[in-house]
Amino acid sequence: MGEQEEEVEILLSIYDGDENFKQLSPAKFTYKMCDDSDETKHFVVEISWPEEYPHCSPSVSADVFFNRHLSPATKSKIETSILNQVEPEIYFRN
Repeated sequence: MGEQEEEVEILLSIYDGDENFKQLSPAKFTYKMCDDSDETKHFVVEISWPEEYPHCSPSVSADVFFNRHLSPATKSKIETSILNQVEPEIYFRN
């Protein structure tokens, strides 16, 4: 089993039954972040893996239709925040 297949298997086991997690393709996923106390704080992130993953960072995008209520600056902040969490993990693996 390749590293990406292992990563998919791990993700599917972690998010099994979580209706906010969607696998769009073998290397593309979305996750809806929810604040049940404030519906305006809901957003979706799309994460896709390049061929070199897990030896490089995934692509993270908040530029999806669901997020049309968010400003470009807010979308950028979300993406940067997620990548800041991911990049130390990538460094550790290499």
